[in-house]
Amino acid sequence: MQIVLPDKLFFRPDEVATILGVSRSTVYLWCQSEVIEAIKIRKQIRISKSILIEFLQKSKISLSNQ
Repeated sequence: MQIVLPDKLFFRPDEVATILGVSRSTVYLWCQSEVIEAIKIRKQIRISKSILIEFLQKSKISLSNQ
């Protein structure tokens, strides 16, 4: 499976869910259980691009050349 990440610094959980092909609740569960490190910006959960790339590498999911 190859993933192409949009050119953004931070992603909303629903965006991560779409990118990974999982449900939004799965992404929230991963954030809550610290599978994916998330931060809060103005009370909103965000996942940095670098953290998402690290997660993909650990999961052995390859990124498409951009």
